[in-house]
Amino acid sequence: MSTARPVGTAQPVGTGRGGNLPGLSLARLPASFFILTSHVVGVGLFADQVLQSHVYGALSKVGYTSVSFFIVLSGFVLTWTSRGTSLDWRRFMSRRVVKVIPVHLVAWVICAALFAATAFPLGTVLANLFLVQAWVPDHTVYFAVNNPAWTLSVEICFYLVFPFLYRGLVQRSTKALRILTVVLTAVVVALPFVLSLLPDGATFQSPGMNYHGVPEDISEWKFWLVYVCPAARMVESVLGMLIALLLKRGAWPRIPRWTALVVLAPEVYVATEHAHFIFATSAVGITGIVLLIGAVGAGDLRRPADRPAPAVARFGRFTFGVYMYQWPLLWMWYLHRSGHGYSGVEAPIVYAGIVALTIAATYLSYQLVEKPLDQRWRRRNARPRQAPAGVPAPTGVPTDTAAPAEPVHAR
Repeated sequence: MSTARPVGTAQPVGTGRGGNLPGLSLARLPASFFILTSHVVGVGLFADQVLQSHVYGALSKVGYTSVSFFIVLSGFVLTWTSRGTSLDWRRFMSRRVVKVIPVHLVAWVICAALFAATAFPLGTVLANLFLVQAWVPDHTVYFAVNNPAWTLSVEICFYLVFPFLYRGLVQRSTKALRILTVVLTAVVVALPFVLSLLPDGATFQSPGMNYHGVPEDISEWKFWLVYVCPAARMVESVLGMLIALLLKRGAWPRIPRWTALVVLAPEVYVATEHAHFIFATSAVGITGIVLLIGAVGAGDLRRPADRPAPAVARFGRFTFGVYMYQWPLLWMWYLHRSGHGYSGVEAPIVYAGIVALTIAATYLSYQLVEKPLDQRWRRRNARPRQAPAGVPAPTGVPTDTAAPAEPVHAR
């Protein structure tokens, strides 16, 4: 019996929608953990100021690497779960808005009610609400209100251009995609080298950028350009797109996951202990991140179809909520204790309590906000599957052109 496809249903190589990748879902969890932990310590967990400065200095830089991981993963997931050679921009954006904006609004309202309405100028509060804060090169703006939302500001910009980038990249040859992957990785690495040759200008002090417990002054415009600016960070998102396309085409090099970790681990060490802040944010670790995402994705593709995914991988869907709700909870805790840290066994107990509250808030948000809105979007945007000529198409069967992928901001 012939099993050939009907004429006209074949897609170009590398444009079909990818399947589930439990390994990458699992990889979200430690990255999210590092970011949450760095924020908990950063608000002032330890009473011993020397210990506080050293621990936060190390964790914050691991957090920067984790942010870069999620930015690359964002481009990967959106590309992996897209099909065809073009996307409907309105449908794609409506899907993204439903996925990220409700959680952002809930977190913003909580922050505004707690402290933002009185602690920040109205323009800054509104910039955070409308997610344009990352375009302002001033840390009192892009880190204001719900601090982690600056990455959502970056992500929204990427969403706006993703369908156009996708259409351009899927039509490129495999050789061109490989060359572009190398070139963009080199761009991320080269940017801080170029910036280091230029004068600093105005500076601000950040406890997250220190050497062996000593906070240092950071150039405002350099920090913004290398870490916050949406245009600069979009290069990393495009790298994620390229990894996904090469994997879809079976053109990603066969690199074991342990090899990628061997590359990434010393990069994280260098970023933590030796690299200047403009190198530590993403340049030092980008090669290992690219190799790791590609290697884990390739390993998932080789996974037997009948082998169940690790149960813990399901928690990857909650990393976005953990990221967005941690800041209001941290500020409630900070205001309650008047900025005082803890010593002895108190610090780990308090830390565990904050993590538990953040996870609980995330779960409630998923059940009461994210899941119902997602289901409503699916019902309203259900499309019939294509049927062979002469066969009526069934109704009410959802088939997205833009992936129902979870947001990946655990940054």
